[in-house]
Amino acid sequence: MPTLYITRHGETEWNLEKRMQGWEDSPLTEKGRRNAQDLGHRLRDIPLDHLYVSPIGRVRETVRMMNLDPSIPVTVDERLREMHMGTWEGRTTSEIEVAHPLAHAAFWQTPHEYIPESGESFDEVRERILSFLERLADHEEDENILIVTHGIFLNILLTHFQQKPFATLWDPPFIHGTSLTIVEYKNGEALIQLEADMSHVLAD
Repeated sequence: MPTLYITRHGETEWNLEKRMQGWEDSPLTEKGRRNAQDLGHRLRDIPLDHLYVSPIGRVRETVRMMNLDPSIPVTVDERLREMHMGTWEGRTTSEIEVAHPLAHAAFWQTPHEYIPESGESFDEVRERILSFLERLADHEEDENILIVTHGIFLNILLTHFQQKPFATLWDPPFIHGTSLTIVEYKNGEALIQLEADMSHVLAD
């Protein structure tokens, strides 16, 4: 397996409004665009061999703002979409808490017990992740792969790498927009070398 450089899209308007996005979308904020540029500068000296991105607009806008070498091959992969949140998409967390108090509490407090009323479960997203990782096995070990995806997706991905249960899904560190996680494989084992790092971002 190659070395993976993994990031979340930049901050969006709905992030500020605390709206669930899922497969829906909203544009990056000025801060989100600026942080994406900062991450692009950080990655400038890393020889990236391939770029995999979610098809959702906020990810593609993040990639544009990163201004990476245009010669890097890019693959848009549906499996990198955010978790589908069903009827919660476009609604604020406070609205969801009022309308679906039990499901909302389970989602954030006991994620291992969360059963979606609509949309995807954490297990279904993990299945997408496992399918995607199988695809990466076709790359050479000395390659560097950049993956641009979403927050919940990344939390689930990290529980997989760390072999942790969903009960730990929201444990720190928080996955900020454009944070960088680096994963290397040694003897078939995924080793997290850097997790949710924001050192490329100037004081905002």
